[in-house]
Formats: sequence, structure tokens, C-alpha cells
Amino acid sequence: MRFEYKLSGKGWAEGFIEINSNIAYFTTSYLTDALDDMLKALILLIPEISTYPVSATHFEWHEEPGGTLWNLRRVREDMLNIEIVSFEDLLKRKKETIDMNETCSIIDFVKVIIHGLDLVLSKYGADGFKEEWVNHDFPMKNYFRLKSYITNR
Repeated sequence: MRFEYKLSGKGWAEGFIEINSNIAYFTTSYLTDALDDMLKALILLIPEISTYPVSATHFEWHEEPGGTLWNLRRVREDMLNIEIVSFEDLLKRKKETIDMNETCSIIDFVKVIIHGLDLVLSKYGADGFKEEWVNHDFPMKNYFRLKSYITNR
């Protein structure tokens, strides 16, 4: 399992997620707080760190006009289903393609996401991330919340 997230220009990021040898590539823009949206969705799925845990959630990453919808669903206490759907036009839900529909360990998924974000933070630092991402800070609070969760397991 691998996750890579790279800032690719002012307010733009690209990368990929690989689960069970399947790879989904993505691009996202400053239109959303992409990383924090992802981390908040993950936190909601983990009863040990969420005030009001849920069994399913989602978040969107915008490309203007395209984008991806990430659907996350707990299928058992320790397993997570990740469905990534790309759209030619995200707001109109036009021309849908399912890029990934995989199930994996939730702890392994969180570990790979945090590892990817460790690399982003070590490359840019919080100030450098803000300068490149423009509209949003690095999601330090939720990053540390999930990092603490995997460290204490």
C-alpha cells in the first residue's frame, strides 16, 4: 500500500494511492482544504478518536471542473472500503469513472496516509506548505490526532 501527495504548483497537488496493487491517480486544487477534508473523514470512522463516529463518510477533491469523490466505509471494526470515483465535471456529476474500489485494514490505510503526509511536512514544513497551497494551512491538528492514534496502537 502506498500514498503519495505532492504539491505541484500554487494551489495544486497531485499524487496517487495504491491498495492491493490497484492504483488511483488524483489531482486536487485550492478549492477545498483537501488534506484536512481527508483527515477529518478518517477521524470520523475511528471510534477511539471520534466523538461521534460514523460507519461511512466521503470527501471531494476538485480539479476544476473535474475531480474525485472518495467514499470511505467501515466494513468491519478493522476494515475499510475505499471507493474513488472520478468525474469529468464534479459539481454536475458528469461522466463518472470508478478509479478504485478496494478494502484494506483501516490502521494500515491511516499509516500509509500519515507516512505520505510526513514526507510532505518534511519537504515543505508548515510555512512552506501554506505558501504553496495558498488558501489553507497544513492540517496539523488532525495530522497529529491520527499520528498519535497509529503510534499508540
